[in-house]
Amino acid sequence: MKPSLHAMEAFIKEAHPGIRVGEDAKAAMAAHLVAVGRKVAEKSSSLALHAGRRTVQAEDVALALSSVTQKD
Repeated sequence: MKPSLHAMEAFIKEAHPGIRVGEDAKAAMAAHLVAVGRKVAEKSSSLALHAGRRTVQAEDVALALSSVTQKD
């Protein structure tokens, strides 16, 4: 799955509306978000399985996200 480059530009422009965003910056941001998303997906699904569930819940994602972002 790949986020749209337009969405990446929108995220950056939301922070600083007047700024221009290069194609390489959009692609780099998309790649980083996909990498982090994959780590969160792996961790959150492992947490659900460890808890004896087959369904990932919001708290699994929140815990996984905090765990993944602390390492960066």
